[in-house]
Amino acid sequence: MKNSKNWFLLAALALTTGFSFAQKAVETSAAVEYKNNFQGAFMQQDMEKAKSSLTKAKAFIDQAAAHPDTKESPKTLYLKGEIYFYALLMKGMDSTSFPEITEQALDEAVASWNKAYTISNKMDADIEESIAQKKGLVDMGAVAMYNAKQYKEAMEAYDFQSQLSTAINKIDTTAIYFAGICADNAEDWDNAVKYYSKCADYGYKVPEIYKTVASTLIKAGKTAEATVYLEKAIEKDPNDKEMHYVVGTFYMEAGQNEKATESLRKAVAIDPKYWDAQYQLGAHLQSQGTKIRTEANALKLNDPNFDKLIAQSDEYYKQALVPLEAYISALPNDKDVLLCLSQIYRALKNTEKALEYKKRLDEAK
Repeated sequence: MKNSKNWFLLAALALTTGFSFAQKAVETSAAVEYKNNFQGAFMQQDMEKAKSSLTKAKAFIDQAAAHPDTKESPKTLYLKGEIYFYALLMKGMDSTSFPEITEQALDEAVASWNKAYTISNKMDADIEESIAQKKGLVDMGAVAMYNAKQYKEAMEAYDFQSQLSTAINKIDTTAIYFAGICADNAEDWDNAVKYYSKCADYGYKVPEIYKTVASTLIKAGKTAEATVYLEKAIEKDPNDKEMHYVVGTFYMEAGQNEKATESLRKAVAIDPKYWDAQYQLGAHLQSQGTKIRTEANALKLNDPNFDKLIAQSDEYYKQALVPLEAYISALPNDKDVLLCLSQIYRALKNTEKALEYKKRLDEAK
């Protein structure tokens, strides 16, 4: 019985070992079809032979990737990435090729490369070289499409390029940023925001990228979301007068008047000679005063709130005088500001100053 048992164990071992060798042979066959046959035909642009060889390689690698003995093999994983990538590429060149291949093939290829790269160092050099070559190939295509103003296609190419980097656990923020630029040029604001936001999350070109995201959100009509990124930009550079100015104008459009005033005041505090900010602050304060005055004048006769509203309006007008007179001292012939000053002083019942600015307005060229 002992001998029978030993023979049984030896037979079982021989069978399993032979089956393992068989699976390794399948892996080797995939490598031969891919490296020896497909690559040569593809480089020589013999597409029929390339398609035939890659079809065989895919059949072998699918078998190897499904079997327990080889599915975790770095070589199998590497080859699956290679073969699936080129199957997707050839399908793009000829839609009748590889009907079973979908756009998910890229995800499968990247996942296979990444798993091989992560679980073992055996294929790292091959994978790194492969990814570098493929990214270079994709980059040439992306640049060509961008120059041809095929922005949507160029965007997809740069997105593809960024996905390839994840196979070796890297983030290609430059490719993501370029995808955003392409989307921006295509006026695809949602995708532009998506790519620019990714760059911001990765800390790429901070704080300038925050301005870019905000600008794109404004184009998309999402002003409230834009202010969030502008505030982030200010956190990074609190002395950026232009950012305070832009945030102030956004708050004005959003009807958040106190925040608008605060931001514009910060801009002029940083640079008292920032004339655009001085003008915007003065015009904003005057607008608030005029709005309250209109409310007061709409009240019924002898309404007790009239005097209170007029006092509030006067306070806004007085505050508006400071930036507007600073502005007019530097740009004495600005007719819009001269008119504003004349109107404010008239409302404040300062006839002398109202007439002074009215005269300057009449004489301004």
